[in-house]
Amino acid sequence: MRTGSARPPEQGRRSDTEARHPRRPRTERSPYPEPRVHLPVRVAGLVLLAADLALVLWLVLRSTPTEWMLDANFTPFATVRAELAGGTLAGYQEVARGLLTLAPVGILLPMAGGRPYASTLGSFLRTSGAGLLLATAVEVVQTAVGGKVLNVDDVILGVLGLMLAHVAVVPAGRAAVRRRLESRAVPAPAVAPEVPPAPRTASAATPTTSA
Repeated sequence: MRTGSARPPEQGRRSDTEARHPRRPRTERSPYPEPRVHLPVRVAGLVLLAADLALVLWLVLRSTPTEWMLDANFTPFATVRAELAGGTLAGYQEVARGLLTLAPVGILLPMAGGRPYASTLGSFLRTSGAGLLLATAVEVVQTAVGGKVLNVDDVILGVLGLMLAHVAVVPAGRAAVRRRLESRAVPAPAVAPEVPPAPRTASAATPTTSA
């Protein structure tokens, strides 16, 4: 009969698992802070976004007298092809106006979020979705209140301008903000390990002389 303490089965399985998959040592946390929200950028983005939307709303509701109006357009890029085919400066200006109407929103909307470490793809998709909703709302208000006809090309050009502005400015701007935050961060000073005092040794007894 074998003597000795038997190892519990759970402990044996745990030891075998740790032997096959050893745990990695924990790494030290980065000394650079990664704030979820950059407050100054968020405040500036909110203020500028509100001003830009107010300007867009004023332009939409402003009545412009015209002698005649085109019919409603539900065919994508039909108006764009007609404007470019004419080859006139007014046609090119009309296409540029459609691209620039909501272009600032593609920059100011991520600024209003104020997240320098946000995902590039996620930010692009969120901004594009919000821009599509905003462009549709602007076109509906312009048709219902501004006295203009519905044109699907205005929505398409507005979203395209917003997306192009976002791709051209936002990733580089976030990278600049991250570099600035990391340059301002000061790493925590390293604490030297305490060295235990050396043990005292008994000194040799000095012989005494008798008188």
